[in-house]
Amino acid sequence: MDYFGIKPHQAGVGNVYYVIQAAQEEYADTVDAYQKTYSDGSSAIQNTITTALTASQAERNDYIIVFPDPADYDEGATLTMNKASVHLICPAGIGGSYGCSTRAATIDPNAAAAAITITGRGVEVAGFWIRGYTEKVCITNSGVGVWIHHNDCAVTCTTSVAGGIYTSGVGSTIEKNFIFSNSGAGTWLYGISAPGGATRTHVIGNVVTVGNASTCTDGITMAADNGYMQMGVCSGNQVVEVPDCGGGVGTATLSHGITTGVGVLTTDNRVAIATHGNAYRTGGVDMYLENYASNAIGGQLAYVGSTT
Repeated sequence: MDYFGIKPHQAGVGNVYYVIQAAQEEYADTVDAYQKTYSDGSSAIQNTITTALTASQAERNDYIIVFPDPADYDEGATLTMNKASVHLICPAGIGGSYGCSTRAATIDPNAAAAAITITGRGVEVAGFWIRGYTEKVCITNSGVGVWIHHNDCAVTCTTSVAGGIYTSGVGSTIEKNFIFSNSGAGTWLYGISAPGGATRTHVIGNVVTVGNASTCTDGITMAADNGYMQMGVCSGNQVVEVPDCGGGVGTATLSHGITTGVGVLTTDNRVAIATHGNAYRTGGVDMYLENYASNAIGGQLAYVGSTT
């Protein structure tokens, strides 16, 4: 039997599913040329991401590889990732310093829901251009140890309830995503939110830009309650490294760049905001190191300490 790519169950990797939309010219050739069915009866090649997620199994470390396509992956509902250790990746979209390097695969939920909802442990999502439905969040995560990286999150907001990435899962990493305004002139709730309870969460190297038509209450909000840090045990600390956070040009308004809660280490951030005093705020006991804020005329100001 012929295989392509990584062999299933090789080096701890489970089944590898390839998602190719049927309209693609190479679809028939791919189906004819390569291995079709795994021992569990599932097909190696799937037409939609939804069916690939259904075919995957928890704890097997399955990989879902999505092929580039100029047409959107119109899934018709939120993609639910509730199985542990499943990886959803578009390799063609990974390679840039942040966000998807090319708009190789676009996920559109076509439904009034988050584009992707994660509840499974150890899930990975990477390399996608994600179209947020109006007044919804691109990705919402409550899973443990989840890795969300190198995605573009296009926020659509006409009133006041949309956002980019929401994570309440413990020990997750939100890394090198680009979150921006797709359409609408409403007020975002946040670009990235890691609320109380999302301990050991790392938000690293993301860019949040409001765009020219929207207002954002908080570029990044982290109110993870990590009491251990106050007692000198830093195992529960947070790390935030945001090269740019805000819409420093055009008519966009960013109310606050980064808002933190208790026990959060915020370091090496760059916030472009009209009023540099609003760049950072905290209502708890936090540590701020080597952060900067740029006002509307571009002056760089060092920021050390905290403010409410």
